[in-house]
Amino acid sequence: INRELLTKYSQGLIALSTRAGRQISTAILKEDLKTAKEQIQDYQNIFGRDNFFLELTDHGLKYDRKINRTLIELSQKMKIPLVATNDVHYLKKEHAKTHDLLCRIGSKNFNLASDDFYFKSPEEMKILFKEIPEAISNTRAIAERCHVDFKPCESEQPQFHI
Repeated sequence: INRELLTKYSQGLIALSTRAGRQISTAILKEDLKTAKEQIQDYQNIFGRDNFFLELTDHGLKYDRKINRTLIELSQKMKIPLVATNDVHYLKKEHAKTHDLLCRIGSKNFNLASDDFYFKSPEEMKILFKEIPEAISNTRAIAERCHVDFKPCESEQPQFHI
């Protein structure tokens, strides 16, 4: 999505800075804090001061700590709230090997490099981000601000025939 579309449809949206591999995190890993700050300011201008959060994730990857540490520093300097999230690719931790196998079959060489991409419980997230309790509080506050009324259409339900 380009900046023009983001700006046009930003009303009422809550935005997060996203995980590793995206603009802000990539700039941090390249130690280009000037670009990271510019991107953060740009998103904050688009979505508004109360609707943009810096996203912390921890999947046990070597770059997670560096990105998080820098985002925490930028949060304090720029007065932008933090939020704790978890990238979910499968439901349970024990599904990691099966997920990895399926991804390798589908893309021939895809690997998440960690078995921490499962749906973590609130207790696990609190432990993982115990040094940053406001990130957990903000996650809850965002959830409370979201109101989704989703009614799936029966005709769009997938049909499986065995």
